[in-house]
Amino acid sequence: MLAVRGVLLNRLAWSLNFVNLLLLALYPFIETYIYKKRIVGIAFVLTIAVLVLCLLTQNTVRNRWLPFLIAFILLFIHGLFVPHL
Repeated sequence: MLAVRGVLLNRLAWSLNFVNLLLLALYPFIETYIYKKRIVGIAFVLTIAVLVLCLLTQNTVRNRWLPFLIAFILLFIHGLFVPHL
């Protein structure tokens, strides 16, 4: 498996998905529209990072695209909290 300094890329993608999931917990505490847009921007960057990590993962890894699928679904959920994008 392709690894960067001993960290598997697929596992790193799952970790970024976990951070993306934790960002959903911030919405009840944020009242301004600008900060909500920033969180959606961070979620978008995390989704692109997960896509790159999934592309760099070897083809032999089972469920190679599952972290990206989860990140994409989480991005849509983030978009529900800011409907005026």
